Amino acid sequence: MWTHDVDSNYFVFPEQSILNKHKKRKDALQKINDRDMEVVIDGLICHPHAHQHIESPIEKHEIRIGGGISNPFLFLFHLRYQLCPIKEKREHEKGRLMNLFKQSIVEKKRTVQPDSLMALP
Repeated sequence: MWTHDVDSNYFVFPEQSILNKHKKRKDALQKINDRDMEVVIDGLICHPHAHQHIESPIEKHEIRIGGGISNPFLFLFHLRYQLCPIKEKREHEKGRLMNLFKQSIVEKKRTVQPDSLMALP
């Protein structure tokens, strides 16, 4: 059994709110902070705005299967995160992603390589 949920505190993709907060794209890239990165990671992977919860046969409210994720690769990566049952590993992964994306922004990279994203040796 699944339930559909929409959390109004989370955004479909919050990039525009971050750009608005810092007024210009260039300023946003220079002033982006850890909270901004967390909002982006939550909106894309960890806590999508529209999602479903599994209620049966297991009750794990922390698992959110995102709705409206149009990029199939991002959806699969999202599932990789969501289906990890160990809280500490999920928190570590979120921190790793925040650092990875922040570093890419600082280095002005337009893409993150799949092996870095998937943490492959």
